[in-house]
Parts: sequence; structure tokens; C-alpha cells
Amino acid sequence: MLRKAAVIVLLALVPLGAAPSSVDAGLGRRCRLQCGAAIDQCHSNGERRRRCKRRYVRLCKTQGLAACELTPPTTSTTLTTTTSLPTTFPPTTSRPTTTTSRPTTTTSTTLPTRLSVLLGRWAFTYTIISTFTDHYNLTTIEPAPDGSPYDIVTGFNIDFGNTVIAARVQDLNPGDTTGYEFAMLDPESSALCEFFAFNVAGASSATGVVLYFYGDCQTPVSGIVHNFTGTKY
Repeated sequence: MLRKAAVIVLLALVPLGAAPSSVDAGLGRRCRLQCGAAIDQCHSNGERRRRCKRRYVRLCKTQGLAACELTPPTTSTTLTTTTSLPTTFPPTTSRPTTTTSRPTTTTSTTLPTRLSVLLGRWAFTYTIISTFTDHYNLTTIEPAPDGSPYDIVTGFNIDFGNTVIAARVQDLNPGDTTGYEFAMLDPESSALCEFFAFNVAGASSATGVVLYFYGDCQTPVSGIVHNFTGTKY
């Protein structure tokens, strides 16, 4: 279930027109050194070293050098974690339809939805000293699993394999004034969760902000947001 309260809290933390933070250019090198033990432990738990390095160095760059101490090396970060996330993902079901009755025929018509612009493969790119690109495949429009009268989009993180979920901001939080049309939650591991708020121009480009949370997808790593751009490919 996509918990509305959790998403509303996330949206409240995203200021309108947020700008990238300025950071020390030498932080990246210090993060790689500081997080070495955590990266080694993560790799020994069965994950690829490249993924472990990307995850911990990114946490360090957003939170500071204490990030690897906040996520102890003994904590497993495998993708099979049972850590509770603020979303569950239902089986794919057919979209609701409207039926128009006539004296001799019955016509079923699928309602149009702006969510269709999200479908496809996306590359979301942002810079935290280094430049990162996350890849997503958004595949399915389906009814909200909690019975709410709106649809959601589900898909997966191509880089890590986990499921992601997206929805219209106004469906999740009616009256929201941030100016963003869509929100997407990516619980990529037990250590890190990404929240995107963004707009889509045309059908193949997006702009917005990304905010980092710990693995519970509710506790912010910091209050810093970073601009990102998205391209459909």
C-alpha cells in the first residue's frame, strides 16, 4: 500500500524551486576512504562492489562523513531484505472501465490518463559532486491497491532490480502547492530510498528534485534536495 501520510510528509520536505547544494569538492575522495569498510562488508554480503560503492559514497555525499557510521558495516543491504517499506505492490489488475448502454450495443471505453506519459524507460540524472544516473522501466498503470479512486504506475529500477511506484501528486495530496505533477518512490535497498518529485514536458523529458531517505523511506538522510533531469530512451 502506498501510504498517503508518508508521501504527504515527503512532499512537505520538498521546497518549490529548490537549488542544488554547494559542497566541498574534496568530499568525494574522503567519502571513498571513510566508507571503505562499509563497502567491503556490503560486497562480502553478496552484492557487487560497484553497487556497494555507489550506494555508500552517495549516502556520504548527502549526509557527510558520518554516513557510513550511521549505516553500520554489519547491516545487510542485500536486495532480499525484509525491511518494511511504505509501499506494497499488488498483482497487476485490469483498469476500471466505463460502460455506455445503448438499445442494441454496449461499448466499453478505457479512460485516458496522464499517467501514460510515465510509461517506458527513463534515465534520471543528478549531481552530488559526482554525476549519477538511475535507470527505470515504468511498465504498468493499475488501480491504487488501497481502494483509492485513482491509478498508480509500477515498474522497476533497472540498475538494482527493485520495484518502484509513481503517482500523480494531486491524487496523493489534493491541493498540494509544490508545483510538481508526479511523485515516485524508489526503495532501492535497506540502506537508501529515493523520492522524486517532477514534471514531464512532452512525452520524453522530465525535470524535478530528488530527496534521500534511509531504508524505511520515511526518515530523511538530510533536508537537502538535488535537481535532476530525466530522459526517456
